[in-house]
Parts: sequence; structure tokens; C-alpha cells
Amino acid sequence: MAKITLFEQSFLLVTGRIVKLAAVYESKDIPVAASMKIEVLIKDETDTDFRPPIHLTHPKYWKLKSLNETRSREMQIQYSGLSIRQVRRFFRELSAKTMEENGMTSNINTHQLLAAFSKFAV
Repeated sequence: MAKITLFEQSFLLVTGRIVKLAAVYESKDIPVAASMKIEVLIKDETDTDFRPPIHLTHPKYWKLKSLNETRSREMQIQYSGLSIRQVRRFFRELSAKTMEENGMTSNINTHQLLAAFSKFAV
């Protein structure tokens, strides 16, 4: 199975941190909302590579591991430093891009995806 990035956007925060949000899926077939995942990666000024916001040495790491996948992604977004406005912009642009590529009907139901991230729904 290949990992395919559908849409990616980077944000530069006031602190100098770069946050990258990406909509990806792992599938051989046509992408569907159920198989789409949102990846969150950060890179601080002192870092050389992107990394997850909550990693093994983070105090919330074990809490993250106990959550379901959707709540886990919400927590990653929350600790990335992005504002709700920036996250909504990402989802709006993702929705627009999938609609543009697939005409007025999209194989990727971004409204379903937005509902999964209820905190950030437009």
C-alpha cells in the first residue's frame, strides 16, 4: 500500500515554528473519507527535520496513546500551536481542492472528515 498525499499546507507561527498539515491516505483504490488521515508535523527553529508535536518525551504522550485515532489527531493539532482559524482554512482549502479536481462531486467526502474533527468544523 502506498501513502499518497492529497493536500499539504505549511503555516509559519509567530514563534518561528513551522506546522505542516497534510491530508493523506493509504490505499490502492479510490480514496474515501474513511481512509483519509490528517498528519500534523512541526519544525522548530532549532530542529532540522519535521516531527510530531507530541512525541515519546512529551508529558501527554501516554494520554495520546490511550485515545482513539480521531481524538489523537485533534490533540496533535491542539498541541501544534495552530489557531482554529488556521485549521479551518486548511479544511476549507482541502475541500475546495477535492471539489475542483473531481468536479462538483467528490469521492472524498470532506464534510464527513470535518465532522470527525468537530472542534474545527467550518
